[in-house]
Amino acid sequence: MYYLTPISTEVYFNEEGLPSGSEWGVNISGYNNMTLYGNSTEISQILDYGNYHIRPIYPLRTFYAPEFNLSVNYQGISVLIQFKPYDYILYVSETGLPSGTLWYLNFTEDNSSNKIYYHSYKTSQNVMLQNGTYNYSISSSLRCWISFDEDGKISIYGNDSTLNIPFLRAYKVSFNLIFPAKNQTWYLNISLDRSHFFNITGNQTRSEEYLPNGTFNYSAATANKKYHSNGGNFTVMGKNITVNVTYLPYYYVLSIFRENGIYVGKWGVFINNSNVFYN
Repeated sequence: MYYLTPISTEVYFNEEGLPSGSEWGVNISGYNNMTLYGNSTEISQILDYGNYHIRPIYPLRTFYAPEFNLSVNYQGISVLIQFKPYDYILYVSETGLPSGTLWYLNFTEDNSSNKIYYHSYKTSQNVMLQNGTYNYSISSSLRCWISFDEDGKISIYGNDSTLNIPFLRAYKVSFNLIFPAKNQTWYLNISLDRSHFFNITGNQTRSEEYLPNGTFNYSAATANKKYHSNGGNFTVMGKNITVNVTYLPYYYVLSIFRENGIYVGKWGVFINNSNVFYN
């Protein structure tokens, strides 16, 4: 009996541009998924023939090299990875969090799947970025602290830049959702003003959201458009609260029926087998 063995070869990754003795690495995804690190200018690994995606890594994040695809289909492949210094510094600072709180900072460049992750226990963090436009998200390890600026976009073009993130103490708002019928998928829109709003959805009769102090307006409806809430407002003021949201059926004027020819008496129409009379 014969067994087919995948053809493999040793692939040599050579770096250029890093300070001597720097630790660096490559993340390899494809038929085999692995991450390799080294302190010399060369890292090697035996790989099966196939297609791979290579992500260069420099742990100190002051140098970068672009990701690339690699086809392994012949023997003795050597790949040169050229690291370059990041261009500019984004000075990120937070205010409001209790001292020593862990917070997270994630960046994704527009039109790219590349993600940059940071976390810090300090009030400030320096982020090394190339020129470009980035979507960012920021969060705290404490759910009871939120930021209205937790998601946003920032552009880096030719200069260092700053990003200030204020965190606010938040309190639990429990929503009791009351429906005429069971198993409804619902939407709840909550707004503090035109710039700050929250959209939540679900199919349970209870939901929780953490919100800062303030007076919030809300509106609500179901996905099937059969039920809605008249809406209203509630105020958060230094403590957890409960808000009851009652959903009511929508009522529509379908048609107006007029008769011609009956002098006296009642007449009617059938709608869904119900006799509806009009004088």
